[in-house]
Amino acid sequence: MTVRIKSVQSNQKVRKRKQPGTKEQSAAPRPVGGDDDDFAQIALEDVYEQGEPDQGEAEAAELPNSAQVSATAQAAQKPRKKKRRKGNAAYQDAQAAAAEVAQSSTEEQARWLWDSYKNAVGESFLEQEALTGESITQLSGHGSLEEQVQAAVPDWQQAFCSTSGRSNGLPSCLFISPAALGAIAMIKSFPAFNKACRIAKLFAKHIKVAEQQQYLQQYPLCIAAGTPNRLCKLADTEALQLSQLQLIVLDVQQDAKQRTILDMPETKRDFWAFFSRHCQQRLQTGLTKICLVNRSKK
Repeated sequence: MTVRIKSVQSNQKVRKRKQPGTKEQSAAPRPVGGDDDDFAQIALEDVYEQGEPDQGEAEAAELPNSAQVSATAQAAQKPRKKKRRKGNAAYQDAQAAAAEVAQSSTEEQARWLWDSYKNAVGESFLEQEALTGESITQLSGHGSLEEQVQAAVPDWQQAFCSTSGRSNGLPSCLFISPAALGAIAMIKSFPAFNKACRIAKLFAKHIKVAEQQQYLQQYPLCIAAGTPNRLCKLADTEALQLSQLQLIVLDVQQDAKQRTILDMPETKRDFWAFFSRHCQQRLQTGLTKICLVNRSKK
Protein backbone atom coordinates (compact mmCIF):
# COMPACT_ATOMS: atom_id res chain seq x y z
CA MET A 1 0.00 0.00 0.00
CA THR A 2 1.37 3.43 -0.93
CA VAL A 3 0.67 6.99 0.15
CA ARG A 4 0.89 9.93 -2.20
CA ILE A 5 2.27 13.20 -0.81
CA LYS A 6 1.58 16.43 -2.55
CA SER A 7 4.21 19.14 -2.12
CA VAL A 8 4.16 22.71 -3.38
CA GLN A 9 7.99 22.72 -3.67
CA SER A 10 8.47 19.46 -5.59
CA ASN A 11 6.76 17.15 -7.97
CA GLN A 12 4.49 14.44 -6.76
CA LYS A 13 6.38 11.52 -5.28
CA VAL A 14 5.27 8.06 -4.32
CA ARG A 15 6.60 6.30 -1.28
CA LYS A 16 5.96 2.78 -0.14
CA ARG A 17 4.61 2.13 3.31
CA LYS A 18 7.31 1.10 5.70
CA GLN A 19 7.07 -2.59 6.48
CA PRO A 20 8.07 -4.06 9.83
CA GLY A 21 11.65 -5.30 9.80
CA THR A 22 12.79 -3.12 6.89
CA LYS A 23 15.38 -0.43 7.14
CA GLU A 24 14.27 3.14 7.54
CA GLN A 25 13.95 4.98 4.21
CA SER A 26 14.86 8.58 3.70
CA ALA A 27 11.85 10.75 4.30
CA ALA A 28 10.44 13.09 1.68
CA PRO A 29 11.07 16.78 2.32
CA ARG A 30 8.39 18.45 4.41
CA PRO A 31 6.49 21.31 2.79
CA VAL A 32 7.29 24.75 4.04
CA GLY A 33 3.93 26.07 3.12
CA GLY A 34 0.73 24.84 1.57
CA ASP A 35 -2.86 24.25 2.37
CA ASP A 36 -4.41 22.05 5.06
CA ASP A 37 -4.47 18.96 2.79
CA ASP A 38 -0.66 18.96 2.61
CA PHE A 39 -0.28 18.70 6.36
CA ALA A 40 -3.07 16.15 6.65
CA GLN A 41 -1.27 13.86 4.22
CA ILE A 42 2.00 14.20 6.13
CA ALA A 43 0.32 13.38 9.42
CA LEU A 44 -1.22 10.30 7.82
CA GLU A 45 2.20 9.19 6.61
CA ASP A 46 3.68 9.53 10.10
CA VAL A 47 1.01 7.24 11.45
CA TYR A 48 1.77 4.58 8.85
CA GLU A 49 5.52 4.84 9.49
CA GLN A 50 5.22 4.46 13.25
CA GLY A 51 2.75 1.64 13.03
CA GLU A 52 0.26 0.60 15.75
CA PRO A 53 1.63 -0.75 19.03
CA ASP A 54 1.36 -4.42 19.69
CA GLN A 55 -1.70 -5.30 21.84
CA GLY A 56 0.40 -7.13 24.39
CA GLU A 57 2.76 -4.19 24.73
CA ALA A 58 -0.17 -1.79 25.20
CA GLU A 59 -1.66 -3.91 27.96
CA ALA A 60 1.73 -4.25 29.64
CA ALA A 61 2.17 -0.49 29.58
CA GLU A 62 -1.26 0.10 31.12
CA LEU A 63 -0.98 -2.46 33.92
CA PRO A 64 1.65 -1.95 36.65
CA ASN A 65 3.66 -4.96 37.69
CA SER A 66 3.04 -6.81 40.96
CA ALA A 67 6.00 -5.17 42.69
CA GLN A 68 4.63 -1.72 41.94
CA VAL A 69 1.16 -2.70 43.19
CA SER A 70 2.61 -4.15 46.39
CA ALA A 71 4.78 -1.08 47.06
CA THR A 72 1.85 1.27 46.41
CA ALA A 73 -0.47 -0.70 48.69
CA GLN A 74 2.10 -0.78 51.49
CA ALA A 75 2.75 2.95 51.18
CA ALA A 76 -1.00 3.65 51.40
CA GLN A 77 -1.52 1.37 54.39
CA LYS A 78 1.42 2.43 56.57
CA PRO A 79 0.08 5.86 57.66
CA ARG A 80 -3.36 4.38 58.26
CA LYS A 81 -1.98 1.63 60.48
CA LYS A 82 0.01 4.12 62.53
CA LYS A 83 -3.01 6.34 62.96
CA ARG A 84 -5.17 3.40 63.99
CA ARG A 85 -2.64 2.25 66.57
CA LYS A 86 -2.44 5.75 67.99
CA GLY A 87 -6.23 5.99 68.21
CA ASN A 88 -6.49 2.60 69.89
CA ALA A 89 -3.85 3.55 72.44
CA ALA A 90 -5.64 6.79 73.32
CA TYR A 91 -8.97 4.98 73.56
CA GLN A 92 -7.53 2.27 75.77
CA ASP A 93 -5.95 4.85 78.06
CA ALA A 94 -9.28 6.66 78.40
CA GLN A 95 -11.13 3.43 79.15
CA ALA A 96 -8.53 2.38 81.70
CA ALA A 97 -8.90 5.74 83.44
CA ALA A 98 -12.70 5.38 83.43
CA ALA A 99 -12.43 1.90 84.99
CA GLU A 100 -10.52 3.33 87.95
CA VAL A 101 -12.23 6.71 88.25
CA ALA A 102 -14.41 5.62 91.18
CA GLN A 103 -11.23 4.87 93.17
CA SER A 104 -9.52 8.13 92.16
CA SER A 105 -9.21 11.30 94.22
CA THR A 106 -12.11 13.72 94.38
CA GLU A 107 -10.21 16.19 92.18
CA GLU A 108 -9.64 13.54 89.49
CA GLN A 109 -13.28 12.45 89.64
CA ALA A 110 -14.43 16.06 89.28
CA ARG A 111 -12.07 16.56 86.35
CA TRP A 112 -13.39 13.41 84.66
CA LEU A 113 -16.98 14.62 85.07
CA TRP A 114 -16.12 18.09 83.83
CA ASP A 115 -14.34 16.77 80.73
CA SER A 116 -17.34 14.58 79.93
CA TYR A 117 -19.67 17.54 80.32
CA LYS A 118 -17.63 19.75 77.99
CA ASN A 119 -17.43 17.00 75.36
CA ALA A 120 -21.18 16.39 75.54
CA VAL A 121 -22.44 19.96 75.63
CA GLY A 122 -19.78 21.90 73.73
CA GLU A 123 -20.37 25.50 74.74
CA SER A 124 -20.63 25.41 78.49
CA PHE A 125 -23.47 27.10 80.33
CA LEU A 126 -22.58 25.25 83.53
CA GLU A 127 -20.31 26.94 86.04
CA GLN A 128 -17.35 24.69 86.72
CA GLU A 129 -17.79 25.31 90.45
CA ALA A 130 -20.63 22.78 90.31
CA LEU A 131 -18.12 20.03 89.53
CA THR A 132 -15.15 20.41 91.84
CA GLY A 133 -13.55 18.13 94.37
CA GLU A 134 -15.85 19.57 97.03
CA SER A 135 -18.85 18.31 95.06
CA ILE A 136 -17.68 14.68 95.28
CA THR A 137 -18.30 12.18 98.08
CA GLN A 138 -15.43 9.73 97.92
CA LEU A 139 -15.80 6.12 98.99
CA SER A 140 -13.21 4.25 101.01
CA GLY A 141 -12.90 1.25 98.70
CA HIS A 142 -13.25 -1.16 101.62
CA GLY A 143 -16.28 -3.40 102.04
CA SER A 144 -19.41 -3.61 99.91
CA LEU A 145 -20.81 -0.61 98.09
CA GLU A 146 -23.55 -0.29 100.68
CA GLU A 147 -21.02 -0.35 103.52
CA GLN A 148 -18.89 2.27 101.80
CA VAL A 149 -21.85 4.63 101.30
CA GLN A 150 -22.92 4.07 104.90
CA ALA A 151 -19.41 4.97 106.05
CA ALA A 152 -19.39 8.09 103.84
CA VAL A 153 -22.82 9.17 105.17
CA PRO A 154 -22.96 7.97 108.80
CA ASP A 155 -26.47 9.31 109.40
CA TRP A 156 -27.80 7.68 106.25
CA GLN A 157 -30.94 6.34 107.94
CA GLN A 158 -32.01 9.79 109.08
CA ALA A 159 -30.74 11.52 105.94
CA PHE A 160 -32.14 9.09 103.37
CA CYS A 161 -34.82 6.92 104.92
CA SER A 162 -36.77 9.11 107.31
CA THR A 163 -40.30 9.85 106.07
CA SER A 164 -41.06 12.26 108.91
CA GLY A 165 -42.23 15.54 107.42
CA ARG A 166 -41.35 14.36 103.91
CA SER A 167 -43.57 15.38 101.01
CA ASN A 168 -44.46 13.05 98.18
CA GLY A 169 -42.05 12.67 95.27
CA LEU A 170 -39.03 14.28 96.98
CA PRO A 171 -36.12 11.79 97.23
CA SER A 172 -33.01 12.38 99.31
CA CYS A 173 -30.86 9.97 97.29
CA LEU A 174 -30.82 8.96 93.63
CA PHE A 175 -29.13 5.91 92.12
CA ILE A 176 -28.49 6.59 88.41
CA SER A 177 -27.51 3.78 86.03
CA PRO A 178 -27.28 3.66 82.22
CA ALA A 179 -30.00 0.99 81.85
CA ALA A 180 -32.83 -0.65 83.76
CA LEU A 181 -30.81 -3.79 84.47
CA GLY A 182 -28.07 -1.66 85.99
CA ALA A 183 -30.62 0.16 88.16
CA ILE A 184 -32.00 -3.17 89.39
CA ALA A 185 -28.47 -4.33 90.17
CA MET A 186 -27.89 -1.13 92.14
CA ILE A 187 -31.01 -1.79 94.23
CA LYS A 188 -29.77 -5.30 94.96
CA SER A 189 -26.40 -3.87 96.02
CA PHE A 190 -28.11 -1.85 98.79
CA PRO A 191 -30.34 -4.34 100.68
CA ALA A 192 -30.25 -2.42 103.96
CA PHE A 193 -31.33 0.78 102.22
CA ASN A 194 -34.12 -1.05 100.41
CA LYS A 195 -35.30 -2.62 103.66
CA ALA A 196 -35.28 0.64 105.62
CA CYS A 197 -37.17 2.50 102.90
CA ARG A 198 -38.27 0.77 99.75
CA ILE A 199 -36.28 2.09 96.78
CA ALA A 200 -38.52 3.37 93.99
CA LYS A 201 -37.92 2.13 90.44
CA LEU A 202 -37.80 5.02 88.01
CA PHE A 203 -36.79 3.43 84.73
CA ALA A 204 -38.58 2.42 81.55
CA LYS A 205 -38.53 -1.38 81.77
CA HIS A 206 -42.22 -2.47 81.78
CA ILE A 207 -43.21 0.69 83.68
CA LYS A 208 -45.04 3.57 82.01
CA VAL A 209 -44.32 7.22 82.71
CA ALA A 210 -47.93 7.81 83.79
CA GLU A 211 -47.72 5.04 86.39
CA GLN A 212 -44.55 6.51 87.85
CA GLN A 213 -46.02 10.00 87.91
CA GLN A 214 -49.02 8.70 89.85
CA TYR A 215 -46.78 6.86 92.31
CA LEU A 216 -44.62 9.95 92.94
CA GLN A 217 -47.68 12.09 93.56
CA GLN A 218 -49.26 9.66 96.06
CA TYR A 219 -46.34 8.36 98.15
CA PRO A 220 -43.40 9.84 100.04
CA LEU A 221 -40.12 8.96 98.37
CA CYS A 222 -36.77 8.55 100.11
CA ILE A 223 -34.51 6.76 97.60
CA ALA A 224 -35.05 6.10 93.89
CA ALA A 225 -33.11 4.18 91.26
CA GLY A 226 -33.50 5.16 87.63
CA THR A 227 -32.05 5.91 84.23
CA PRO A 228 -31.15 9.40 82.97
CA ASN A 229 -33.86 9.64 80.32
CA ARG A 230 -36.74 8.59 82.59
CA LEU A 231 -35.51 10.71 85.52
CA CYS A 232 -35.31 13.74 83.25
CA LYS A 233 -38.84 13.19 81.95
CA LEU A 234 -40.26 12.87 85.45
CA ALA A 235 -38.38 15.93 86.69
CA ASP A 236 -39.45 17.99 83.66
CA THR A 237 -43.11 17.31 84.51
CA GLU A 238 -42.38 18.12 88.20
CA ALA A 239 -43.66 14.71 89.29
CA LEU A 240 -40.12 14.13 90.57
CA GLN A 241 -38.87 17.06 92.67
CA LEU A 242 -35.28 17.41 93.82
CA SER A 243 -35.44 20.19 96.43
CA GLN A 244 -34.43 17.69 99.14
CA LEU A 245 -31.86 15.73 97.12
CA GLN A 246 -28.65 15.18 99.09
CA LEU A 247 -26.73 12.51 97.18
CA ILE A 248 -26.47 11.29 93.59
CA VAL A 249 -24.94 7.81 93.36
CA LEU A 250 -23.71 7.52 89.78
CA ASP A 251 -23.08 4.01 88.44
CA VAL A 252 -19.90 4.18 86.31
CA GLN A 253 -19.46 0.45 85.73
CA GLN A 254 -18.33 -0.32 82.18
CA ASP A 255 -20.32 -2.47 79.79
CA ALA A 256 -19.00 -5.20 77.47
CA LYS A 257 -17.58 -2.51 75.16
CA GLN A 258 -15.82 -0.80 78.07
CA ARG A 259 -18.19 2.18 78.03
CA THR A 260 -19.56 3.97 81.07
CA ILE A 261 -22.79 5.90 81.41
CA LEU A 262 -20.87 8.99 80.27
CA ASP A 263 -19.38 7.25 77.20
CA MET A 264 -22.59 6.02 75.59
CA PRO A 265 -23.95 8.86 73.41
CA GLU A 266 -27.60 8.52 74.44
CA THR A 267 -27.09 8.14 78.19
CA LYS A 268 -24.38 10.81 78.26
CA ARG A 269 -26.71 13.31 76.58
CA ASP A 270 -29.64 12.48 78.86
CA PHE A 271 -27.60 12.55 82.04
CA TRP A 272 -26.11 15.98 81.40
CA ALA A 273 -29.52 17.32 80.35
CA PHE A 274 -30.98 16.07 83.64
CA PHE A 275 -27.99 17.38 85.58
CA SER A 276 -27.96 20.88 84.08
CA ARG A 277 -31.74 21.37 84.37
CA HIS A 278 -32.36 19.95 87.83
CA CYS A 279 -29.12 19.37 89.80
CA GLN A 280 -26.64 22.09 88.85
CA GLN A 281 -27.74 24.75 91.32
CA ARG A 282 -27.82 22.37 94.28
CA LEU A 283 -24.27 21.20 93.57
CA GLN A 284 -23.05 24.77 93.23
CA THR A 285 -24.44 25.60 96.66
CA GLY A 286 -23.18 22.37 98.24
CA LEU A 287 -26.64 20.99 99.03
CA THR A 288 -26.15 17.94 96.82
CA LYS A 289 -23.06 15.80 96.24
CA ILE A 290 -22.12 13.12 93.72
CA CYS A 291 -20.72 9.70 94.53
CA LEU A 292 -19.18 7.57 91.74
CA VAL A 293 -19.50 3.81 92.22
CA ASN A 294 -18.28 0.88 90.18
CA ARG A 295 -20.16 -2.32 91.00
CA SER A 296 -17.46 -4.47 89.39
CA LYS A 297 -14.87 -3.26 91.94
CA LYS A 298 -15.32 -5.26 95.11
